[in-house]
Amino acid sequence: RKVIADIGLLNENFYMYGEDMEFCDRARQRGWRRVILCTVEAIHLKGQSTKKNMENILIHSIKNNCGLVSHFYGQKYVFVSHLIYSLGLFLRFVLAFFRKDQKPNSYLKLLMKNFQLCKSNLN
Repeated sequence: RKVIADIGLLNENFYMYGEDMEFCDRARQRGWRRVILCTVEAIHLKGQSTKKNMENILIHSIKNNCGLVSHFYGQKYVFVSHLIYSLGLFLRFVLAFFRKDQKPNSYLKLLMKNFQLCKSNLN
């Protein structure tokens, strides 16, 4: 409660993914320590949100992560991040042809959206 009173809630500019890292960085900047509690367990149902609208969720993830890269390392590294995402999306596109539950077209759309984001970040 004290941390939230001091630094505020999670940043609403992050739709999903990355908001926790930004929150921890704001806490660190204000002098709060970050700790790991090894005795606490949480069940994470991986991919439950992503399954509902993979394209939308992943593009938000790319935006948020590139925003964090810009925040932590500067704008010049954002371009490199987009290149890495492009490579990963291209590999997923190729692999999707060999997986029954994957749609190659989804990854192709994401690749194009990533290029658009990269272009807008360069301007």
